Amino acid sequence: MSYARKNKKASKKDNEFPFIIREEDKKNFLKVFVCGFIALVLVFGLVLGIIMMVNDANSVVSFEGVTMDEEVASFFVTLNKTYYIAMLNASQVEDVSDNHFFWNRDAGAGKTYGQLLKEDTKSFISLIMVTNYIFDSGRNLTGEDEHIISNAVNGVLDFAAGGNVDKFNEKAKKCGFSYDSFEDAVTMLYKYAIVMNMNGVNLSEANKKEHIADYTHVKLLFIRTDSTFEVDDDGNRVVGNDGYVMHEYTEAEKAAVSADIAEIREAIAISGSGVDGGMSELMFNTFLKKYKNDGSSSMINSGYYFSEDEKFTSVFRQQYSDIVDTALEMSVGEYAEAEFAYGTCFIYKYKSDVSDLNVSALSGCFDNFYSTLMLRYFDKTLSEIGKDVEFKSEYDDIKIFDLWCNSELVPSF
Repeated sequence: MSYARKNKKASKKDNEFPFIIREEDKKNFLKVFVCGFIALVLVFGLVLGIIMMVNDANSVVSFEGVTMDEEVASFFVTLNKTYYIAMLNASQVEDVSDNHFFWNRDAGAGKTYGQLLKEDTKSFISLIMVTNYIFDSGRNLTGEDEHIISNAVNGVLDFAAGGNVDKFNEKAKKCGFSYDSFEDAVTMLYKYAIVMNMNGVNLSEANKKEHIADYTHVKLLFIRTDSTFEVDDDGNRVVGNDGYVMHEYTEAEKAAVSADIAEIREAIAISGSGVDGGMSELMFNTFLKKYKNDGSSSMINSGYYFSEDEKFTSVFRQQYSDIVDTALEMSVGEYAEAEFAYGTCFIYKYKSDVSDLNVSALSGCFDNFYSTLMLRYFDKTLSEIGKDVEFKSEYDDIKIFDLWCNSELVPSF
């Protein structure tokens, strides 16, 4: 009897199915299904294992399944190198240059600036790895996330290379990466940015105020006694073959500088005594503008933020230990004097102002602002977790000092 005829004679219940499976057929089907499923699992597992092995083989940094290949690592190396040089400049380190001569220069404490850069870059990459692990553990990229990442990648491609991938690769090659790895790096950078603002933590004005309450906010009046920096029409220091070009003071100019120092000292001495002529913020700012070439003209209005736990403070202290130590002991509204190698520095401590955080010149002072704030909201700090990030021997093959700073190919979310 055919299946068609048999179905016509079948019960109503049997007619709910397009055909009838006999018991022996069920057993055979089950065997085939189980064997097929096991084979599929084995094949999938093998393929997944191969993929993971390939990813791991290509990685130079890894952490809990998160991997970073050499080109992506080079992106973050060159990005952090840019940040680090900006911080050194903000820290008033002299003759900062991206060359082997500078990186081999002694930075104090028995280390060169190059060694400090290497250590800092590993910390930065560790933070990227840990935050990506946190992201991947808690959520997946949404369509909106991917749209934001795509816009960021294409925005850099259009801005830096006119939308031309070959032109982009020509520029990126100097920094050790390519367009394909750039997309991966931007994705990791995006995840990092999300984690630093996730888990219900809002970097609100209240959070910022609470955080910077622990900082010492000061204005620094550097006065060099024998010479001053030559500057161009834009106020930038002139650089010659041997570093910054200096204007050596004449005896008359030295006498004028000494007179100003004496006037400032006297004004500070009688401040708060009720006697006319005491130091005021207006008077202090007047001298700041007069001697703006001796210090950092970009920091005059915003001032500096110091904290014992801040990397910027540590770097600044290497050259100006007396200034930092004095500043950290001061009270708000107080004036003081500290010495540095080429003259004297007058310090005014004033109240921290959250609005100052929008000043681009302060980016160096808060090298770790958001990450240190975020550490309060994790049971185990990111820096502690980062100690478990594995840097393979291939990472050490990256020629950090030969790669160009990545100041142009930086995405914006």
